[in-house]
Amino acid sequence: MSIKAIRGTKDILPSEVNTWTFIENVARCLFCQYGFDEIRTPIFEKTELFLSGIGEGSDIVQKEMYTFEDPKKNRITLRPEGTAPVIRAFLENHLPQMGALHKLFYLGPMFRYERPQKGRMRQFYQIGAEVLGVKAPLLDVDMMIFVHHFLKELGILNVTLKVNTLGSREDKIAYQNNLKDFLSAKKTHLCKDCQVRYEKNVLRVLDCSNQNCSSIVKEMTPLSEIIGPERREYFETVCLYLDKAGVPYEKDLYLVRGLDYYTDTVFEFLCSSLGAQNAIAAGGRYDNLVQTLGGKETPAFGFACGLERLILSLPEDFNLSQSRTGVYWIFLEDKARQSFFSRVQWMREKGWKAEMSYEDRSLKSQMRYADKNNFEWIFIIGQKELEEGKFQVKNLETHVEMDLREDELSHWLQRFENKDE
Repeated sequence: MSIKAIRGTKDILPSEVNTWTFIENVARCLFCQYGFDEIRTPIFEKTELFLSGIGEGSDIVQKEMYTFEDPKKNRITLRPEGTAPVIRAFLENHLPQMGALHKLFYLGPMFRYERPQKGRMRQFYQIGAEVLGVKAPLLDVDMMIFVHHFLKELGILNVTLKVNTLGSREDKIAYQNNLKDFLSAKKTHLCKDCQVRYEKNVLRVLDCSNQNCSSIVKEMTPLSEIIGPERREYFETVCLYLDKAGVPYEKDLYLVRGLDYYTDTVFEFLCSSLGAQNAIAAGGRYDNLVQTLGGKETPAFGFACGLERLILSLPEDFNLSQSRTGVYWIFLEDKARQSFFSRVQWMREKGWKAEMSYEDRSLKSQMRYADKNNFEWIFIIGQKELEEGKFQVKNLETHVEMDLREDELSHWLQRFENKDE
């Protein structure tokens, strides 16, 4: 019997990990520059957290969560998104008592039971951030600037930023009622998913990709055009700051996002090369979520990027060229291995990448291994080298060859240590 990975999951192989690490490192570097601290939360939480936080009418809660009972009959859910767990940790660990402003970021796997396709997996990885304690148009824009900067650092330039405002929670509730009234006579013309959304979360009808649903809802006045003057002014200021920052954007009056907690500013970065699943980063403001989860009213803004979609969006000429580094020791017999294996560890403690052959294999196969694994140097020690008190040194990049005595090794390391950093 052959056991394979579960559908919708994927092994990230050594040949792919460098790309993942590169993206994660770029994100970490930028988060540091923008003043964020990392937070790590468990990958499973009490189901109640997501029912309350995301909203029972959302597609995620309705049909996408991985939920089970533990042996004590507690209902547990693998996290489908990162914001609700961060807010739970924020409250449980009394972070509000440690200052007014909190800028947090996270990286990790999320889980949703969806139909696997390009850019959409059942276990997927996100880079996300949350800012808690401030409500200001400039903060909203600064978060969008961060994402724009991040994508530019990755070379992902074929993107469109779409922005909208959902107004206050009261604006959303009033509009939901109006939208239901408007769609009541047209319900049978909606797609099957939107007929369910009509009952559970009618705002999600607004961004349905079905052409017929889209044409129906565009007969309705957009939410952003009926919100109060204070919320309208807030959004106009957001757009003003985006203009001043030189970040190109489009207003999308039907952009609502799929999570119930959003209010005011929402945004998406869309990549033109991804096809249907083209959102590579998205987020918005959620000023009521902390209170919903048991805390005091706290303004907040957040976003998340999907790593798999970021990788799919990288430019075609993207290439992480790996320079050759380190030393591979080739022992041609056991006596050589016994005499010099401690030197391998000695080099590692000096900060060098160093590896050795653990068993007898042909010189040719060991040199192929060293070449394939991007070692810069190989040290060869056999019977002849033991008798003469020296070993062969070869550079796989320049093809320079030399003999080296053991007492010359420290001096040799000093000559080349900067090359290996």
